[in-house]
Amino acid sequence: MTDRETRRFSGPAAARAARALRRLQRDGVARVVDVRRDGNAVEVTIAPPAGSRLSRLAPVEARKLLRDLCGELAAAHAAGWVHGRLAPEGVVATGRGFAVRDLAFAQAEARVAGDAPRDEREDVRGVGAVVYWALTGEAPLRAPPEALPAALRPLVLRCLHDDPGRRFGTLDEILVALGAPAAARRPRRTRWLVAAAALVAVGGAGVAATVMRGSRPAAPRAAAPAPSPAPDPELRPVLAVGDLGDRGLSERVVAGLIDEERVEVTRAARGASFVLTGRIIDGGDRLEISLVDARRRALALASRVRRDADEVLGAVRSALALPPGRPVADVTTRSPEAWRAYVDGLEALERGETVAAARSFRAAAADPGFAAPRLRLARLVGGAERDALVAEVAPLAVRRRAAAELRAVAARSPAEEVAALEALRAGWPHDATVGADLARAYRAARRPSDCAAAAERAGLRAELAWCRLEAGDGDGALAAAAGDAALVGDIALALGRYGVAREAFRGDAARLALVAFHQQGRCRVLPPERDDETVARVRALLAYACGERAPTAAGRAARIQAILAGAEPGPLDGLPLLEPPVLFDVALARLGAGDAAGAAAACAALAPEATLAAYCRGRVAEAGGDAAAATREYRAFLDRWADADPDNRWWRDARRRLTLLRRQ
Repeated sequence: MTDRETRRFSGPAAARAARALRRLQRDGVARVVDVRRDGNAVEVTIAPPAGSRLSRLAPVEARKLLRDLCGELAAAHAAGWVHGRLAPEGVVATGRGFAVRDLAFAQAEARVAGDAPRDEREDVRGVGAVVYWALTGEAPLRAPPEALPAALRPLVLRCLHDDPGRRFGTLDEILVALGAPAAARRPRRTRWLVAAAALVAVGGAGVAATVMRGSRPAAPRAAAPAPSPAPDPELRPVLAVGDLGDRGLSERVVAGLIDEERVEVTRAARGASFVLTGRIIDGGDRLEISLVDARRRALALASRVRRDADEVLGAVRSALALPPGRPVADVTTRSPEAWRAYVDGLEALERGETVAAARSFRAAAADPGFAAPRLRLARLVGGAERDALVAEVAPLAVRRRAAAELRAVAARSPAEEVAALEALRAGWPHDATVGADLARAYRAARRPSDCAAAAERAGLRAELAWCRLEAGDGDGALAAAAGDAALVGDIALALGRYGVAREAFRGDAARLALVAFHQQGRCRVLPPERDDETVARVRALLAYACGERAPTAAGRAARIQAILAGAEPGPLDGLPLLEPPVLFDVALARLGAGDAAGAAAACAALAPEATLAAYCRGRVAEAGGDAAAATREYRAFLDRWADADPDNRWWRDARRRLTLLRRQ
């Protein structure tokens, strides 16, 4: 490889690009030797690192590649430069490791063209793509992810996530996950000077001075000053508790800090001021933890502690100059079995398995002093069980966060729940769980626009899709559902786009049977070939609608069957939580059984903006003899479904009914 390499770039922003590249040359992070401008062109000369082109690597070498790329590009980011176009051909293997050779050329190409500034997370994806290629010889996802070694697979795939918000936020976070924070390569005193500067924003100059005097921050020996007012929740630092190698331990750390007024603790790193991560060492007895100041890209804490939540909390509180807290067992539970069941419930909720989650929360609630599982379970159930849980948890909800959650759970109307959750979000504005609950509450309160906004902030694909649908944005709903075939099919079914629904449900006999029922009125009771909630729900609905006796099914399907059979007190209790197609089926089934009042109640449970609602209201009005109202609703329905499939059963039926009403 030659000692010098020159390239010429032409574009409308050559003058501005030349000035930027001269700054890059002064910063010394891209090996720029010379920058010359010639009219609308810029010539850039670099001294590329000596080495060979990147080739396939063993896992150990790929790990070093990941560390070297993150370290070099993190230094460029600290100086304000983002590569944005990293590829295998832009990386070389040197005698000491790996290096980026074309940062200056990437800057020249982008700036001469006048491209917008690039986000640092583009380099996170670029690093992941280069490592993927080095391990598999293929571009990302052309080779199956299973081709990646297990030790590196989660890191590389997270770098490549389609949603930038779910990638690593910075390259330093990748280094921390690898056990090699970028700041750790600086001289020891420099590292603590940086950490001290980071801590000034949290604990003041006194804490910073304490940090600089020793290897780790110590508690001030002087009397503490008078407590200052609690900071504005929107302005206080956000601490994200990431992967500590033990989900139960991570949740205990969150629980130990959830009521802290000087810092907001969350489980998501996006937008966080500090990120806490760790890994299990010494055969499982100890943890190596790192606390990164994401705003300054500095290491605020690096320590080895026992695998104990109180030890982790003590180290974090000391690093952030927070007052001592109560033992975490005092604010959660002293029962390992109850805690394990609670964490199992949280994991089941994340997978969407509400029946399994409720079972785990009930097991955790065997500890009579444990409030958290009761609060979670109360959000999953209704009626008398919910009221009993609220009564049980009331004397336990003495902490600020638990009391705020209890007000939301105990709400007697959607409007009350929205008000309670909005107050909860005001205290914990970055908590994704609160944002998710608020999105669902907005939906139940018939506020689809607010629901869509909250769901988008919380990253809830399903809620966002349904709320867009209920706001009248069918195309937006399908766009939000993209990537989840079952959700796409449900949305398409609600829109009457049966071709899209059939394609999405390909291979799913239960859902295809539901499409056939909606489209053509064909009745087919499904055999009990599988026992999951979706099949059982569809089987029960089809059996009822077709005049058959619905079989007993577990979980949610059993609840729907009880509602359909009218065997449950308050037969529509819980219906607002069901998807529009299910509510629509309930209404039609009740009409077919001659239960006009039940059909009207099911239609009323549909959001007024839902696509199916107008047809449903028209059928109810027609059954009640109100021809004017039925005509109005059928017209609205036909207008809304103008882009539905030509063979749409309900669209054809609405036209037929409207014609008959006009003849009367």
